[in-house]
Amino acid sequence: MSVREHREQAEQSLLVAVLTVSDTRTLETDLGGNLIQSLLEQAGHAVSQRRIVKDEALLIRAVAKELLADPQVDALLVTGGTGLAARDQTTEAIEALYDALIPGYGELFRMLSYQDIGAAAMLSRASGGRHGKQVVLTMPGSPAGVQLAMEKLIVPELPHLVHHAGKYMESGGMEQLFDGSGGTRVSKGFAWVYQADAWVGSIAGESSFRRFLLRAERPVASGRRVHATGWGY
Repeated sequence: MSVREHREQAEQSLLVAVLTVSDTRTLETDLGGNLIQSLLEQAGHAVSQRRIVKDEALLIRAVAKELLADPQVDALLVTGGTGLAARDQTTEAIEALYDALIPGYGELFRMLSYQDIGAAAMLSRASGGRHGKQVVLTMPGSPAGVQLAMEKLIVPELPHLVHHAGKYMESGGMEQLFDGSGGTRVSKGFAWVYQADAWVGSIAGESSFRRFLLRAERPVASGRRVHATGWGY
């Protein structure tokens, strides 16, 4: 199927949460977050929540997980804290929640930024990933950086990204006890994701061999049973 056909199939009105990382901003002075909301609404999307959190990794991760806990939310957009300074904690905090990276988003953002500011674009650590069937994208806190990311990348492509992120979730979603056996850890940090193979029943009633990603809140030792959520692909 072509990219055009995929885009036509994608849901065109999304529910998006917006998180601003800043030690000083309020909702009234959050120019980047206000711009994100305005551009989303102009494109026909709805904002589920706006939150501001201080630039501290544990706080960022906790609030992001809270926003993503709403199953109706299609995407989370995060602005601020993506630079190289020691105080910039967004990248470490948010990437720990990714089940899969979307490397092309950060690559394209830095490419476009290079056209505006030259080699200094390498200082940006904007990134994207999939959390379950939700899309998570980070961007700088400056209005110029937000405008670049939103107008050139996010608004044109977000429905297509969300479509692909949830493409196989409905048929493969599951929750089960996982004992660590037969699984290979495929992520680092605070997101403990394992790859495992299993025989499952298909919609037609026939068994098929499927590969699953299983997500646990802590590392799983072989033989130790824990609840894990997962999805086939």
